[in-house]
Amino acid sequence: MPASPSFGDPPPERGVALRALAASGVPALTGRDGGPPVTPPTALAGRLGSLVGRIASLTAEGGRSVVLDWGNVLTGRAALLGLRRAGTASANGSARLLRSTDGWLAVNLPRADDVAAVPALLAPAGMDASEIDSDDPWPAVTEGAVRLPRRQLLLQAALLGIPAAALRPPPASVEPFRVERRWSPRSPIALDKVRVVDLSSMWAAPLATRILAAAGAEVVKVELSGRPDGARGQPDLYRWLHEDHQQQCTIDASSGAGLVRLRTLLASADVVVESSRPRALSQLGAGPEDIPPSRGRVWLAVSGHGRGAGARLVGFGDDAAVAGGLVGWEGPDRPVFLADAIADPVTGMVAATAVLEALRSGGGLLLDVALSSAAAWLAAGGRWGAPPASPAVRPDPDGRWELQADGLAAPIAAPVAAPPIPPPGRPSS
Repeated sequence: MPASPSFGDPPPERGVALRALAASGVPALTGRDGGPPVTPPTALAGRLGSLVGRIASLTAEGGRSVVLDWGNVLTGRAALLGLRRAGTASANGSARLLRSTDGWLAVNLPRADDVAAVPALLAPAGMDASEIDSDDPWPAVTEGAVRLPRRQLLLQAALLGIPAAALRPPPASVEPFRVERRWSPRSPIALDKVRVVDLSSMWAAPLATRILAAAGAEVVKVELSGRPDGARGQPDLYRWLHEDHQQQCTIDASSGAGLVRLRTLLASADVVVESSRPRALSQLGAGPEDIPPSRGRVWLAVSGHGRGAGARLVGFGDDAAVAGGLVGWEGPDRPVFLADAIADPVTGMVAATAVLEALRSGGGLLLDVALSSAAAWLAAGGRWGAPPASPAVRPDPDGRWELQADGLAAPIAAPVAAPPIPPPGRPSS
């Protein structure tokens, strides 16, 4: 199996790419509230189009083609939750792009524990709890960031388990995931014979299993007692990802019987999907090295920054996108968040493609898919530090915006909440 998916399609004609970007909802979610939408690089349309094209091709081989609208995949959550573009604040409000003494970084406070840790985060800046409003810590975080070099703030965030990342130029090219040979391969099996055991949560990895289910795979979603899927706090998103295609169970892994049940379930899987930090399952004795070997097994490990040097770092969709250099630019050295936690849905599609490719080649692989790497793959080779030459424009007094380039124009669409993934079990035509 190749180290990365073979997205070899030629880039679309510029007018096609421009229309695809405008219709995707991504520009509508990028930029400051009340300001013009920010134009993403047109290369995004080509890469994402090739990605969903590969998913359609691989699933069609199994008889149930899954045809995705990548714009809806990227912006559907925002439409479901009524999110809007907010510039240097993430669309959901939990993250900020901040300027330090030596560059930009993202800090994310999506959990109550992250907010509670802000005084410790800002201690190196000489700030104490009396200067921090626990109901709105962002003014203090912004002030603390400008007092410190980026590296110092990031080290403090890593010690506290707060998601944070430096904004750096994306690489010229990068593999979107890593592959390790762990087990012997076997002859490929049909997707409708594949059993997926899904231990993952939130958005990226569950999107991958949603795609596999739509392609015909049996999916068993597992939650551990006391650790429910964080997406349950967003019921519309949870239903979109999980309803009508999965068996669901809860296991008490703190008991001996529960741990045996978990290990037995994992041993029965053709595909295991998890999104915990690498050591978490190993501490339970349920990591890839703990389960009896099985020919052809595929183990998908999705995390913020991978199983290598970044294994101890926490990453969510908005800060991981920044780590990969995947941002919008509203002016020179004026970055803004690109769409809504874009590293999550991009990673979900990359991860699904990785699993489909692995199954097609006989499996036996551990797939290490990092949100930051998937974001860097999408951003690779793009313009850095300045907006596109042709910004969005408002053509009439009705408040509509257009993308314009090379004498072409395309109206910018708002995100749409319609599910981009077809119901499972629908044969391809």
